Amino acid sequence: MHRALRIPLIATFSALAIALNYAFAAIPNVQLFDFIVYLTAFSFGFDIGAGVAVVTWLVYGYLNPWGFFLPILAATTVSEPIYAIAGTAAARSPRLWKQTRIAALVHALNALWTTLVYDLLTASAYALVFHVPLLAALLAQIPFTILHLAANIPLFSLTPLIASYLDRSLPAGLVRKPANSSI
Repeated sequence: MHRALRIPLIATFSALAIALNYAFAAIPNVQLFDFIVYLTAFSFGFDIGAGVAVVTWLVYGYLNPWGFFLPILAATTVSEPIYAIAGTAAARSPRLWKQTRIAALVHALNALWTTLVYDLLTASAYALVFHVPLLAALLAQIPFTILHLAANIPLFSLTPLIASYLDRSLPAGLVRKPANSSI
């Protein structure tokens, strides 16, 4: 992908992620932009997905309706690219580009493990910053993690459908699918 296309892609998908975050801000830990990061990494590569992760958290984190606290912003910004890593890894398998139940299940499982890792990392940062016992922070995080999973799992399972739409809608070659995949 030409370097000149990276900035517009990151800006566009970051704007979408930020708008979705504000739209769902009343529901704690429902961050639809986790899916946007995963999808952009799946469709365009790690650099785009990680760029969306960092830009989105830097903008949304400073203007967060739940409040701003620099150490927590740092933790979320550093943790969010886990979704880009998973999306990039999943994109390497031609089978995961197909709209099948198995592909949907694998993407849902990616949502499960990445969300658990993200919530573990951010709860650990919270415990460290606020001098709260880690176990107490993790236990307090459980209801929020359930909401987070309830949002991410169904969304991630839609990855092949939306990636296929992006591939059909955007200029040829912009979406990075494996050579032997047919979406």
